[in-house]
Amino acid sequence: YPVQLSWHPMYIDGVGKADFEGCERAYSESNQLASGTRMSTPFHRHQAIEQHWAFRSLDKYAESGKLIFDNYKQALAIIRQDGADLEVLSTSLGTTAKDYELDIVHERTYLQALKLEPAEVSLQLDYMELLQELDDARRHASVASVAFQNLNHDIRSKGLRGAAITAVKNRYRNSWNKLERTEERVQTLEDQLGIEDRWSAGSKEYDSAFEELTMRKYRLALDKLERLVVQRLLELSKLGMSGLGYKLREKIGKALRTRADAIRKALDEYNKQAGLLKPPRQRLQWTQLVAMSTVGEFDLLRDARQDVRNFAWAHPSRREATRLYFNVKRAHKEIVRCNLEARRLLTYMFNDHVDFYHAVSTNIISNPLLARELSSRWAERDRINTVLARRLAQLSRLSGFTGVLTVGQREGRDHRLVAGIPYPS
Repeated sequence: YPVQLSWHPMYIDGVGKADFEGCERAYSESNQLASGTRMSTPFHRHQAIEQHWAFRSLDKYAESGKLIFDNYKQALAIIRQDGADLEVLSTSLGTTAKDYELDIVHERTYLQALKLEPAEVSLQLDYMELLQELDDARRHASVASVAFQNLNHDIRSKGLRGAAITAVKNRYRNSWNKLERTEERVQTLEDQLGIEDRWSAGSKEYDSAFEELTMRKYRLALDKLERLVVQRLLELSKLGMSGLGYKLREKIGKALRTRADAIRKALDEYNKQAGLLKPPRQRLQWTQLVAMSTVGEFDLLRDARQDVRNFAWAHPSRREATRLYFNVKRAHKEIVRCNLEARRLLTYMFNDHVDFYHAVSTNIISNPLLARELSSRWAERDRINTVLARRLAQLSRLSGFTGVLTVGQREGRDHRLVAGIPYPS
């Protein structure tokens, strides 16, 4: 199933350039707590966890201005660079935005159609496999019959005894039993398919089904190859992670060595099956395997009943243009998102200033110790907000900035709170 075409952020409307890996990164950072809290008391363990997330929240807030600025700058660069490349490709291909949108729909529809074989086709392929099994069973039964008929002669001339005689008899009996069972299965499928005359080599039905069976074996070889390559890449990525113990690294390393041998065999089998197709498919090399597994191109090789090369969306230049189009589209959405987040951040900073001002002024007479602590925290927050304000000012000076950096009004917040409050210096 074309999961990437349905759920990849690149193709989801309204999504910017976010990679949706925030939760993974957050929990990956929290893994460092394990070594320091495994022997702690429950109190100190909870304290360490709470402090970790509190400090992380403060760090992310302090970095939010840089994040918005960098994302905005990246989006503008994508629009400028990829937009120019897309314009050149669109002119040469004669395509428009509507064509690229339809390409994804057509590719998704095509790959969904390959998910399962039609029931009739599946039965026909099973029938073909049974015919081949029947031929093998007849051949083995014929050989076993000759050996059984010559058994008395071999006993006298070759001196067969005990186990050798039993083996000949068992082979004769088992081969004929298998032939009868296979014959019954073939007849059952012929009844289901409504076949009156059994297919034979050279007939139209036999040749067509044989070609389809060859394609099935090709797809099975491809499935195995893809699975092994993806597993190897995942294990390689794990091997590069920090914090892995020595034993786990050794275990993964051993698995990789085993996987490499399996991949070589799977690659040989794939190239063998690809060569049997008409026309033969191009042989794959190691470098092609790595590229296909990272960009999800294995599905395009699973062509079953149509030549994928006949589709416009399958041409390399068209696929590159489609990728550029959606990348630029996501960059435009990122600009919209950053404009919104920049104003939200500015509004939050101002509201934070107002809240601290009210809290300090309210307690400066009645509770001076609390007011002093609040003032200290206010000063610390002001230093962070000063850096954030500089980032937002830097953002507003970017060529291509389209946002509005004015303080907004948070929904549900009393707008009268700002009356008489001096702006931050």
